[in-house]
Amino acid sequence: TPSELTFTGWRWSAEEIAGDVGNFNLAWEPRMVFLNACRTAAAPGINSSLADTFLPCAQAVVAMQGDIRGSAAGALAGEFYKWLADSLPINEALSRARGIIAGAGEYRQAAFARLTMRCAPAAALPSFKPLPANYAARAGQCKLLPSLRTFVNQVEPRRRLCGGFWPVREEDPLRRFVVLHGDPGNGKSLLSAWLLDLGLRHGHQVRYVKLEDESGGVSCVKALDLIWNAGSPTASPLTDPLPALPQALAQALRSSNDIALFAPFRQALCQVSTNRPVTIVFDQLQQKMDPGGFWALWEHLLIPVASGELPNVHFVLALSKEDWIHYRVEEQLKNQPEFNVQRNQIQLQGLSSAEFVARFREYANYRSTIFSEPAGLSMLDPMLKLMADNLPTSSPISSMEEKLVQVTKFFNIPLEPVRLT
Repeated sequence: TPSELTFTGWRWSAEEIAGDVGNFNLAWEPRMVFLNACRTAAAPGINSSLADTFLPCAQAVVAMQGDIRGSAAGALAGEFYKWLADSLPINEALSRARGIIAGAGEYRQAAFARLTMRCAPAAALPSFKPLPANYAARAGQCKLLPSLRTFVNQVEPRRRLCGGFWPVREEDPLRRFVVLHGDPGNGKSLLSAWLLDLGLRHGHQVRYVKLEDESGGVSCVKALDLIWNAGSPTASPLTDPLPALPQALAQALRSSNDIALFAPFRQALCQVSTNRPVTIVFDQLQQKMDPGGFWALWEHLLIPVASGELPNVHFVLALSKEDWIHYRVEEQLKNQPEFNVQRNQIQLQGLSSAEFVARFREYANYRSTIFSEPAGLSMLDPMLKLMADNLPTSSPISSMEEKLVQVTKFFNIPLEPVRLT
């Protein structure tokens, strides 16, 4: 835990790192450490290099044997992580990155990076799977993915979500069922889209169900039909098709409200996920389902998912504050202990004024190159100070785009289209 660490600020010396890492005082164990700074692979007057202090816990350490320039360090890191994201093992990703730097004439800079490993390269990190051939076209049509830039620094909820689905340590519990809740605008849909995109990269089949699009009420059995056949024009382009259900079951899901249909549905879902996991997001309920149907879905599908009855199925339930109150979630879980199953419950909150302003500067730079230039920054800085003085204690992340439009209209600055990065 943090109280056991020897350092008290952000200046973490080599000696303190050796004590904290060597004695396993960290609350987490990194699989890979990338020390992209000068001479981190060289021994600076102590028994071992800075890189070596991480080897007791990390599977792989990349460090620099000389004084690497900032431009080369940035280019090397960008290429290295790009190839990791394309599923290359660490050694091959670093080799490709070195080749790019050397190809630009930086032979000495390319040679500084040193890799030390405690396991086979392919075993150091979870490997991503090749993306579907039509991924770029699908992702380009997804309205949520380009907006992820505003969400990228919310590290804690992303870390908790990943820690449940893909535990870092063997002793960490697997949480197949996740409940996201919080006020509107705090990023539930954004986090869900990020998870589906990550799931695709892990080889999952992904399903996005948004009840907001349903004009009438949704029974718990109709919800099963939506889970399997989500493919309306308004469904997320990230949704993968599933094979057709047996005709009798498919027809029954559309015409009956019999909860006995949950059993054959679970069997079909378990079968289709045997060789390729399925991740399901249930978003924007907006009280479209009556409370009885909601808790029937919880009892007959979400509890089996949480208990591991469907071992390759992950389920994310996103609830607004209004949904949370409407379905009396806290009261039900307290009064019916059998519903209080193992789950990863994440409450998303608004941004503090300081964090909002810091993130707004980054987002403005992303949406308009003018704000990356000195003249643009001189215009933006007074606006940021005024914004900081007038922001509420907590601001929804969704208001960032609205405020950016106001600022750019004031200065008559064009905005670049939101883009995938």
